[in-house]
This record gives sequence, C-alpha cells and structure tokens, in this order.
Amino acid sequence: MNQYGPFKLYTPLPGTPAGEMANRIKAQFICTPDKQDWYELQKSFARNTLKVVYAENGVITQASDDASTLWPVDASVAEIPTEQIPKGFALPLAGADWQYNGQRVVPRVYTPEEQRAMAERRKQALMAEAESVLAPLERAVRLGMATNGEKSRLNAWEIYSVKLSRVDTNNAEWPTKPE
Repeated sequence: MNQYGPFKLYTPLPGTPAGEMANRIKAQFICTPDKQDWYELQKSFARNTLKVVYAENGVITQASDDASTLWPVDASVAEIPTEQIPKGFALPLAGADWQYNGQRVVPRVYTPEEQRAMAERRKQALMAEAESVLAPLERAVRLGMATNGEKSRLNAWEIYSVKLSRVDTNNAEWPTKPE
C-alpha cells in the first residue's frame, strides 16, 4: 500500500502537470520531500482502501476512502486495506484517538503530558459542573428557603467539590459524583 509525506506547500514548476494546473486555476500545491505532487499522487490510491492523514507523532487527523477529500499539508498519508481497519475506527473521525504506527492504525497512546492536560480539562469541567449545582443550593440556604433534602445535597456537593479540587492531575483518582 502507498505511504507518502510529509507534504509541504510548494510552487509548481512551469511545464509540469502541476505547473499546467497552476496556470489554469488558483490553488495551493503540496508535495513530498522528493517532489511528488499531491494532486498527481491521488491517482495512485486504490478506491477500496482507507486513506489516513497523520502527523509526525503518528496521530491521525483526517481519514477517508476518497483521497481527494484530504489535505495533508505538514502531514503524511498512508493507505490502509479495508480488512486491516481496526474495530471501532469509524468515519468521520470524532477526535484524535487513533494513530498510524508505520504499518497499521492502532488506538492512540497518549504521552504523560497529554494525559495530564486531559485530566486537567476534565477536572475544570467537573469543577464548573459542581459550582453550577452548588450556587442555587447555597442561595436557598442563605435565604432560609432550603429543604432538608437541599441541605443534605449541598453538603454532599461541597464535599465532592473539595475532593475534586484536591485531585492531582498527574495521577488522577476521581471522587464519586453525588446523586
């Protein structure tokens, strides 16, 4: 199967197929380090295969069965036989959860920095959710309008909020969310 890249922007030379196209239409052009033009390379891909665009770290950023729908600038492209597409890999891509390891598509392996950043985003989202639950409960207590159930719920969410604020995102152990 085909594998090309990384593709970079370039200006086609006059007299080449890409140069002729550049004279007719206003378009950007990308090529491989050995000057293979992307528009020309698209013709070499089989119709019944998956084409994946992947970054230098292997993370797949685009995928399609039609190479003409892809734009692999600053990335590479690999062609994957249909029978080698892993279960769970679906089009359109819903994130960056897959990578190409040079031979096949595999679930993405996150770096420790990426894992910490994901944990930090999750922590911030959970803290925002907790604050949105706490605000009306605190208001009900302050105004003397809280029921016993609301007071109990406020206590549970306050405990959860404190535990959540103490989560170490380098080694996250998440507290259980109150009912």
